[in-house]
Amino acid sequence: MHSEQGERILLPYPTGRDGDGSPPGVFSFNRARACDASLARLGIDCIDLYYCHRRDPQVPIEDVIGAMARLVEAGKVRALGLSEVSAETLKRAHAVHPIASLQSEYSLWSREAEHELLALCAEQGTAFVAYPSAGMAGIGE
Repeated sequence: MHSEQGERILLPYPTGRDGDGSPPGVFSFNRARACDASLARLGIDCIDLYYCHRRDPQVPIEDVIGAMARLVEAGKVRALGLSEVSAETLKRAHAVHPIASLQSEYSLWSREAEHELLALCAEQGTAFVAYPSAGMAGIGE
């Protein structure tokens, strides 16, 4: 995707549960259909970074990443990312396909990422994208 000035814009885009009415624990593996719909809505050919947000914990991460990796193989997605997963889940996901980015809470009030995630991200070459806790809303004015 390019801006009006012709500069390249990195486009991260979330995915998660299909939202197709399936009950929890049922993963429809319609990632390709969901991705195609996203590409059409955005008017682009390829998503730079496709995040799995709020994954269904009843579906093995290997199945989720396997389905998303097929989108990379098809040229619809350049890289994969995860949001809010444990170090163990990140290791398992990375064993299926390289994880380019992990988005997780990290702030003065929430430092759990320091225990394992930051070192694991550095070891695997996974970018760590921090976001502040909701408690940050109380600071300021």
